[in-house]
Amino acid sequence: MNLQNIMALVAAGGIAASQKDAIGETGEKLINIAKVAAVTLELAQIRTAFYTEVAMGNVGKVKRDFSKFIRESMTSSTRDPAEDFWENPYRLEEYGDHYEIISFGPDGENATDDDLWVEVQK
Repeated sequence: MNLQNIMALVAAGGIAASQKDAIGETGEKLINIAKVAAVTLELAQIRTAFYTEVAMGNVGKVKRDFSKFIRESMTSSTRDPAEDFWENPYRLEEYGDHYEIISFGPDGENATDDDLWVEVQK
């Protein structure tokens, strides 16, 4: 999916969000589709910025305040870029050979089927 298609979905989700009561369940599904597309794009952007910090040896600084790192790396005039489109903070988890940058998805719960994430190798 290219950026133009993602932005169209986000716009459709925004329209649906403004008329959520009238649209009902179908509108909620459209909103979540748009949000998933937007979060997928944001996760890719955060991963790119994080790769740079890994290469420069600045991971410790990023791990201390991941939200601050995101705010400094990305901008948004309408919302906090350190939060996904369900208003939950993006998370950074460390594993043996990689990191995961995670959105808990629509349900806001960790380790469920709707989670979205990207990996960054150490």
